[in-house]
Amino acid sequence: MTFMIKRIFDLTGKRLINEEIEHENQPDEL
Repeated sequence: MTFMIKRIFDLTGKRLINEEIEHENQPDEL
């Protein structure tokens, strides 16, 4: 049970980190 929760948390954490990196790489178009 805890293993599944930890895996889901790791996947969501990596997803958030990847999104932040993509936003930093994208130039501001405003």
